[in-house]
Amino acid sequence: MSKFCRVLVYIFSSIIIILSLAFIFIEGRLVFSGDYLVYDSPFNGFVRYFFRLLLALLVLGKSILEFTKIGKNGMLKEYLFYGDISLLLMSIIILIFSTNYVGLVCILLAVLIFIPKFYLINK
Repeated sequence: MSKFCRVLVYIFSSIIIILSLAFIFIEGRLVFSGDYLVYDSPFNGFVRYFFRLLLALLVLGKSILEFTKIGKNGMLKEYLFYGDISLLLMSIIILIFSTNYVGLVCILLAVLIFIPKFYLINK
């Protein structure tokens, strides 16, 4: 069962990497093209786009660490589990404030990667 959970973590991490790369491209394009300048408050628009880009970069980094270091370092495994908990909380917030089913996809992926990691940690 432990190997099956590790395979699930790898599969869901690869899906999250693909989605985070897509969001990095979209949000990076919005930040660097200056789309935030059309808002009433350009600073507020920039902060929104920048933090969405930063969130996508952090999720990409966490998922890459899942591939490279899972099960090899106890301390890192614990920190990655805390990262999964924070992704779950952020997904709940995104679910509340987003449209077009983006929040639903985020919470689904966060739960799907949290469950096998929870089993591996408590094993």
